[in-house]
Amino acid sequence: MKYFYSLMAALLISLSGGMAQVVKKNLDLVGELGYDPNLSDIWGYVDGTGREYALVGATNGVSIVDLDDPSNPQELFFIPGAETIWRDLKTFGDYAYVSNEGGNGLLVIDLSGLPGSIQHKDTVIAGTSTIHNLWVDDAGYLYFCGGNTFNGGMVILDLNPNPWTPDFVGAYDDAYVHDVYVRNDTAYLAEINIGFLTIVDVADKSDLEVLGTRTYVDAFTHNTWLNDAGNVVFTTDELSEAYIYSFDVSDPSDPVILDRIRSNLSGGTTIPHNVHVQDDYLVISYYRDGIYVVDAARPHNMVEVGYYDTSPFSGDGFNGSWGAYPFLPSGLVLASDMEQGLVVLDPTYIRACYLEGDITDANTGNSISGANVEILGTDAFEMSSNLGAYATGIADAGTYQVVYSKYGYYPDTLTVSLSNGVLTEEDVALVPRQKMDLTIVVTDAETGNPIPLAKLSMRNPEVTFDYLTDATGSVLATDFTPGDFELIVGNWGYLAQSISLMLGDNDTTITVALESGYRDEFALDLGWIVFGDAERGIWERGEPVGTYLNGGFPFAPEFDLADDIGNMAYVTGNGGGNVWTDDVDNGTTSLLSPSILVADYEEPMLRFHYGFANTTTSNTPGDDSLVVTVSNFMESADVFFTASSYDSVWVLVDSIPLKDYISTNVPFQITFRTADVGSGNWVEASIDGVEVFDAAADTSGTTSIDYADFQSVNIWSDPSGGQFWISRDLAELNPTQAWEVNLYDLRGAALGKWEIPAGEARMGFPLPDTQGMYVVSVSVAGQRVKSEKIIR
Repeated sequence: MKYFYSLMAALLISLSGGMAQVVKKNLDLVGELGYDPNLSDIWGYVDGTGREYALVGATNGVSIVDLDDPSNPQELFFIPGAETIWRDLKTFGDYAYVSNEGGNGLLVIDLSGLPGSIQHKDTVIAGTSTIHNLWVDDAGYLYFCGGNTFNGGMVILDLNPNPWTPDFVGAYDDAYVHDVYVRNDTAYLAEINIGFLTIVDVADKSDLEVLGTRTYVDAFTHNTWLNDAGNVVFTTDELSEAYIYSFDVSDPSDPVILDRIRSNLSGGTTIPHNVHVQDDYLVISYYRDGIYVVDAARPHNMVEVGYYDTSPFSGDGFNGSWGAYPFLPSGLVLASDMEQGLVVLDPTYIRACYLEGDITDANTGNSISGANVEILGTDAFEMSSNLGAYATGIADAGTYQVVYSKYGYYPDTLTVSLSNGVLTEEDVALVPRQKMDLTIVVTDAETGNPIPLAKLSMRNPEVTFDYLTDATGSVLATDFTPGDFELIVGNWGYLAQSISLMLGDNDTTITVALESGYRDEFALDLGWIVFGDAERGIWERGEPVGTYLNGGFPFAPEFDLADDIGNMAYVTGNGGGNVWTDDVDNGTTSLLSPSILVADYEEPMLRFHYGFANTTTSNTPGDDSLVVTVSNFMESADVFFTASSYDSVWVLVDSIPLKDYISTNVPFQITFRTADVGSGNWVEASIDGVEVFDAAADTSGTTSIDYADFQSVNIWSDPSGGQFWISRDLAELNPTQAWEVNLYDLRGAALGKWEIPAGEARMGFPLPDTQGMYVVSVSVAGQRVKSEKIIR
């Protein structure tokens, strides 16, 4: 193997914007070993003398590493294998078993000759040549899953007759199984595609019995692991912002969720990968957050007690820590960071300081659900359950201020002393605040007439109230307590308003006057209709959740359009995470506006923002599109079309002249339509800030741009020359002003800005020194007209 740890580390540090201090808590670095391929999973092995080894999966094989001096790990052997980013490794006695998805079948390694020698062979069993994950139980049965046979389910092999030559003894083919954990003839399956934790009795290997299943909010079950007592299962979901869940499986027919937790090192956005249990501690490989340790001794109250960030990357994306192995007799934790290599860590396991209790109403004694519990000066934040119970904790002992609060009650602050391994119980009774009534009147700003059926939403971080005005344009909002609110008011045919309110005890009436017009930022549901035959990924109104392609490349916008009202948009599916999680599949999905009447507009124009991404499973441009149509029931016309591969941020389309397409003297509607029409395509779309305005009265200073013209602009990278290039057809585009060119990294950080003078047909610009992927954006008159990803 060629080692180049220093080079790779320097590259990744450069990608992340410079050297940063290691982020760690109760985990210390012991040693490292870099690789030139990326890594996948990791396992450990101990020989008959007590000598420890790391078994490291790489994209092109398996590395066997001597840990006799853990500060200086040494590779002893490398077994080449099929090229694949997935390798899972487990041991039974002196044998190791390795899966891959490159077609070699199961790799069997005889480790008994270490440190001097090894033997190995590839074997295809029951016709299975590709395998995603595997497990070996204490009884000597190997379970592999996610293969090319038995519906991608679970295949069982017996290792007892001869570990060198496993025998097929059974299979489970009810669903695709991503990973599995087995103990005492009970298997805990991670059925990722359907989002199930499934429990199976495997005592009779030829006749498996499903004991129970459970799905839940995140519902992308990636792996499972059982606690030491055998009554709690922990799961991960391979999604951005997902949690590690604990399930009580004392009754396998009815798994019950106890708690959930996630890392906050990157604001809670990082993707968890695999969870392992060592002495009721969870040791989790957490992609860009590295290794994450949770005290799960009280599984209804999981508490973060350690971490070591192995990766210079942060936030969402599939980089960083793939696997962890915390089971060596020395207590060392082995981590396989995909880019950084093998990382050997020394953990200090501590029990958390637990804080639990009940929250009740001081007047009635009734339980208060949804009350906030915040330990000041820490990240600890919890909410009470439906029964008023709460359970939280921190890693560091000390005296803390704990704030208990709930909308409608006066907050209460307690001074609490917390100790490691000690349960502190605090019951709190909150005093209710006096309630108030508020009348809100909505009128037409021009005529003063009331607006019936106007929609209102009053909200603050704790509570949201939604209302509809009556025939008098009024609504009586009851049960309020004084405080700060945002009031959003809107109705189709009027421009929505957002108003900041500071309500006191004496406030009784508020009047809101709305200007007429058509602009929808989707803060309120004003009556758009979704239709089509797509199986999933249909249009839905919600706060956008970003999606990502392999390697963490942005695919759909992660945030709402900046500077609009609220935080909502229309997106095709909103599952987040991998691009394939909730993209448009097998059909068309359309979004239809309510009726628009602008007969009095001299120059009616359409403007909107969109995001659209379309590619294939082989990362080539797809054949799908986003089409915008206007129709007045007598005539219909397409006014916008894009088939861009990666418009993964909001793009403005401005000043489409509607009279060029249809008559606007009668009511008309707008349709945004996208579809998955080809096989093997990924497609997602987003829409926000839709507006029909009169250009004759508009003062925004925007100009009409035909975006179809800019599809002929070429953007490409020339890494050998250290430049990227932009070319354009001067005769077709006839530019009369300079174009602006911006270069960004994948996190959106600006790396450079240049101009293309009006008469230039082709220009080159400098590439960054660091290898990676970047985004080039071209703007005309302040409006973005084209963007492309390039590779250095």
